[in-house]
Amino acid sequence: MADEAPVPPARRGPGDAAARVAGIITAAEETAERLEAEAEEQASSRVAEGQRAADNRIRAAEDEAREILAEARAESARLQEEARAQAERTRATAASEALAIVGRADQETTRQREEAETYAAETRDAADTRARELLTDARTVAGGVKAEGIELSGNLSELGTSLRSNAERLLRDIQQTHARLTASLDQVDGGERAKTGDGRRAPVDFDVPEFTTDRR
Repeated sequence: MADEAPVPPARRGPGDAAARVAGIITAAEETAERLEAEAEEQASSRVAEGQRAADNRIRAAEDEAREILAEARAESARLQEEARAQAERTRATAASEALAIVGRADQETTRQREEAETYAAETRDAADTRARELLTDARTVAGGVKAEGIELSGNLSELGTSLRSNAERLLRDIQQTHARLTASLDQVDGGERAKTGDGRRAPVDFDVPEFTTDRR
């Protein structure tokens, strides 16, 4: 505020000077009061503005903090859900793999058992076939041996019959020869040779060997 122009001195009395001083003092006081009121008003306005700004910043910070907290909670819930889903998938995969392993083990066990049963059946069939073949061969050999034995027995029987016939024929020839020789001797020594005490000639005994065959 511009200062008032100085009043040129005038010829006035003491009352006028006192009035002027009082007026100056009053104007100064009014000016001081007005300036103080303006300063207080400006200070209050600035304080209110600062308070509003601080309140706004606090509200903004609280809003941001709430947003951050909400986002953190949402992210935490999402991560937890993903973790649960991953754990569920992992558990399902492990269970599926375990079932697959058990299934493959069962299949392998079944395959090995079937192979063992097949091998045992084939071995048993082969053993039965071999046993039948051996039995057939044994029967064939036994039949052949029996046939050969029968044939040999027949041959021996025929040989014995033939030998007996030959022996009997030979014996007859010997007896006839002996009879002729005896008759010739009787003619030579007058019938005295080979007589018994009762006047009869002693018979000549020739044993005919027996030819037998053992048929079994």
